[in-house]
Amino acid sequence: MKNQLPSLIAASSLLVLTGVRPAAATVLVSVSDTAPTSSFASNTSTAGGVQWRNNTASGLRDVGQSFLASTNLTLDSITFRLAPDAAPGAGALTAAFSVSIFQVSSASGVPSGTALYTETGTMSGLTGTSSDFSKYVTFNLTDVALTGGNYYAVMLYFPTQAANRNVTWQVSNSASYTGGMAIISTDNTNYSGWGSGSDLVFYATAVPEPSTVVLGLLGVAFVVLRRARRTRSA
Repeated sequence: MKNQLPSLIAASSLLVLTGVRPAAATVLVSVSDTAPTSSFASNTSTAGGVQWRNNTASGLRDVGQSFLASTNLTLDSITFRLAPDAAPGAGALTAAFSVSIFQVSSASGVPSGTALYTETGTMSGLTGTSSDFSKYVTFNLTDVALTGGNYYAVMLYFPTQAANRNVTWQVSNSASYTGGMAIISTDNTNYSGWGSGSDLVFYATAVPEPSTVVLGLLGVAFVVLRRARRTRSA
């Protein structure tokens, strides 16, 4: 049998050239008991909660977080942590939502004008019970290129109102993350910081660099080839 390594390397290269993953038509939501293992911006300090909502009792509140892109990168996902003592409302469990990304002027800047990017999705994976407490909700986005040195804000919005359409995210009140802040809007147009120096518990994750992906794929290729050779010699 011919050496399979060239074809395996070619297949690995093709995967890199065509992208780490295809662009999604909608935001994909996943729920986990554990936080992401890698991120380029994050806040893990906790002190309270802020409600993302569009419910009949309290009205609209968009919620989001700003952060610094320290280098040129491609944003892959944003993760927020649910409050430890407030289950998502029943009206939010399968609700339509949108995620918008704005460029902001600084760590204390707020969105204005048109978003750089907006994508829609449907909530999933939550139960509306205490089993949701402190879980991590990840919004997997179509890959978005960010420029190093710029500040960005990711905002969540429920476009329609319903009873109990609310999700409470954990926040800190100590400005523990200096590259941005928690942001809210009650009309989907005008934005302000939440509290005094608050940040959501969040993890912003980038698409791995192509070199990292190539090394990983080559490692898999060598393992497959080695096993194939052992099988033939047995």
